Amino acid sequence: MTKTVVEEPSPKTSELGASQYAKKAKDLVALITKIRQHGGQIELSLPRIAVIGNQSAGKSSVVEAISGIPLPRASGTCTRSPIEVRMEEKPGTAWSCQVVLRWESDENEKQLLNTKEEPFDTPMTKEADVGLRIAQAQRAILNPGTDSAYFLKMNEKDLKKYVDKRQFTSNIIVVAVTGPDVLSLTLIDLPGIIQTPPQDAKEDLVGLIKQLVTKYIEDKRTIILKCVTCADDVNNQESVRFARTYDATGERTVCALTKADLIERSCHAPWMNFLLHGKPTSFAVVNPAPDRLDRVTSREARDAESQFFKNTEPWNTVPPLNHVLGVQALAQHLSVRLTQLIKSTFPDMKATAKQLLKEVNNDLKQLPAVPSNSLYDLRQAIKKLRKTIHTHVYAQHGYPQLWQTDLSLYQEFRDDIQATRPKLAAPTEKEIEESDKVEETRWKMPRTTYTLAYVHKIIDVYKGRQMGGEYNEQSFHRIIETFMEVWPEISQYYMGRLVEDFNIRSDRWITDSFARFKPLLLETRLIVDDLQKDLFKETADFVLEFFTLESYPPFTLDPVFHDKSAALYKTYETETARWDLKETVPESNEDRISEAIALLKEANLTDLTVDDLYVAYCRKQGNDHTTALRLISRVQAFFDVAAQRFVDHVAMAIDTKYVIGMEKHLEERLEKQLATDQQRAAELLVEDDRVAEKRKELMARKERLENVLKEMMRLTV
Repeated sequence: MTKTVVEEPSPKTSELGASQYAKKAKDLVALITKIRQHGGQIELSLPRIAVIGNQSAGKSSVVEAISGIPLPRASGTCTRSPIEVRMEEKPGTAWSCQVVLRWESDENEKQLLNTKEEPFDTPMTKEADVGLRIAQAQRAILNPGTDSAYFLKMNEKDLKKYVDKRQFTSNIIVVAVTGPDVLSLTLIDLPGIIQTPPQDAKEDLVGLIKQLVTKYIEDKRTIILKCVTCADDVNNQESVRFARTYDATGERTVCALTKADLIERSCHAPWMNFLLHGKPTSFAVVNPAPDRLDRVTSREARDAESQFFKNTEPWNTVPPLNHVLGVQALAQHLSVRLTQLIKSTFPDMKATAKQLLKEVNNDLKQLPAVPSNSLYDLRQAIKKLRKTIHTHVYAQHGYPQLWQTDLSLYQEFRDDIQATRPKLAAPTEKEIEESDKVEETRWKMPRTTYTLAYVHKIIDVYKGRQMGGEYNEQSFHRIIETFMEVWPEISQYYMGRLVEDFNIRSDRWITDSFARFKPLLLETRLIVDDLQKDLFKETADFVLEFFTLESYPPFTLDPVFHDKSAALYKTYETETARWDLKETVPESNEDRISEAIALLKEANLTDLTVDDLYVAYCRKQGNDHTTALRLISRVQAFFDVAAQRFVDHVAMAIDTKYVIGMEKHLEERLEKQLATDQQRAAELLVEDDRVAEKRKELMARKERLENVLKEMMRLTV
C-alpha cells in the first residue's frame, strides 16, 4: 500500500518543529484553535486529532513525547477529563505553558449556552511545573462550584487525598504550549478506555468514558490517533475495536505502536508486517519507562528513542521503516494530516457557518421586539389585542371562523325553538294516545301534538260566558304558555355553548398576544374573567327580558299574523272534513263527486270545490270544528311570529351584548386597570423566561458564528 511520506527534518530546524508544512500548519491549526476558543465546535464539525487507547497503553506518554510536557500520573484512571494540548511555534520567544479550564457543560453535563475559557493561574516557564499544574486543574474541573484558586495551593499529597464531587467530566483542560521549538499541532487526549472501574467509583466510569470517546471519534472530521501497546495482542485492545467501528476503512486513523522496545526477540514479524503493509498508517515509538520519566528531558528521551531504532535489530535492517519510526516522524505525519484535513474542509466549514448565521438571523426576526418596559408599549399591546379580537368578531381579513361557528349555533337554536311549535293531529285513538307522550331531549319538551278532541277540551276548561262558537281568550293564552315554558332553558343552553366557545377563542387570542409577558397575561386573564362574568349577566338579563315581553300577554302588529291565521284555518277546515268523512266517503268516490261538481258548475255554481262539499256535509252531520280550528290556527300563526321574533332578539342580544361587548369594553377595562403608570407597565412587560432564553440563545449563537466567520475571513486557504 502507498505510505504517506514525511520529509526528514532539516539540520537548521528545531527538533519537532521541522516540517515543510510548518508555516501552513501553524496558520491552519491556529485558526481552528481560535474558532474553538469562540465555541465554534458547538456549531461546526471542526478538524481535530483525538488520542485514544486502553488504560496503560502508553497513550499519555505519546502525548507527552509530542508536546514535551508531563501529564499527571496516578493509580486508577489517570485522565478524568479530556486534555486539549495546543502547541504553537513562536520563533524568538521563550518556552511557555498556560493551563486553561474550558467549560462546555454545567454540573449536570448539559451543554452551556456559551463556552467559557478560564485561565488557571499564570503561564509557566518550566516544564517541570506543568505536571502538578495539570493535576490541580483536573481537581478544579471535577469540582465545579469550588473556587479554582483553592486547588492551586495543594501539593501532590493533598490532591491525592481530595474527594472530588465528580469522578468524570466532559469539560476540557487546555494546555497551551508556545515556544521557538514547538510543532504547531493540537491533540485532544481522551481518558483511557477501561474495562473495570475503580473500587471507589460512584459513577459508571466505564460507560461514561466509552460514551465520550465515541462522541469524539464518530465525527468524520476527527483524525483518530490510536495508541496500541506492543506488550499485548492487538486484537485484545478495546481502542482497536473502537477505531474499526467508527472508521472501518482506516482512512482517518493513525496508529501509534507504543512500547516497541518490549517486543520479545522472536515476535517482531507481526508488528513489522503491520508497519509495512497494514492499514491504518502506523508508527512505532519508544518512550522512557514510567520510573525514568522524571529523570530525563524530552530531548534526551527522543535521542534515546532514535538510538534504539538505529542500533537495534530488526528495526535497523529494514530501510522502508525509517519514515514510520519514532515520535518525531509520528508528529510530523500528524501535522501533515491535520493540515490537509483543515485545508480540504475549510470551504465547507465556512459555507456552513454562513448558512447557520443566516438561519439564526431569521429566527431572531421571528421573535418579537425586545420590550422597552414603557407605558406606551403596554397601551399599544392592548390596542393590538383589541384589533385582533375585532378582526375575528367581525369576520375580517380572512378570519370567518368565529362567525361561522356562532351562525351555526344560532341556526341550531332556531331549529330547537321551532321544534316546540304546536301541530294538529288526526283524531285517531292511537294518535290521541301518542299526543300525550313527550319526546326525550336536553330539556322537558312541552306538548306539541294537538288533536281536535284535545283542543275542544281546552276550550271547555276555560269556557266562560262566551257566545256560541266562541272560545275564551285564556284558551289561546294557555297553549301559548305551554310551548313558551321551555324557551328560557333552550336560550340558556345555546347562550352557554356560544359563550364557552367565544371564551376559549378569546383566551387563545389573549395568549397569542401576551404569552411572552407572563405577568401581563395573568393580570389580563383575571380582568377578562371579571368582564366575561359582567357581560354574561347583562346578556342573560337581556334575554330574560325578551322572554318576559313574549310570554304575556300575546301581542303583535304584524299583518302576517292575521293572513297566516286565516290560511291555516282554511287548510285545517278541509283536512278535518276529510278526517271525518274518511270512513263514510272512500277516496274512490271522488270521481263521482267531481262529476257532481261539474254539473253544479253548469248551474252557475262555479266556486264550489270537492273540499267545500266535504266541509258543508260535515257541518250538516253536526261535525263542526270551527271554534277549535280558529283557536289552533291563531296559536300556530302567533307561534311563527313570536318564535322568529324571539330567536332574532336572543341571537342579537348574545352577539351585541356579549361577543361585540367583549370587543367593545375590553380595551377600556384593560387601560383602566393596567395602563396606570410607567412602573406598573414595567412590572407587566417582563418577558417570559422561555422567550428571553430563546433570544439569549440565538444572540449567543449569532455572536459565536460572527466571531467564527471573522476568524475565517482573515485566512486565505
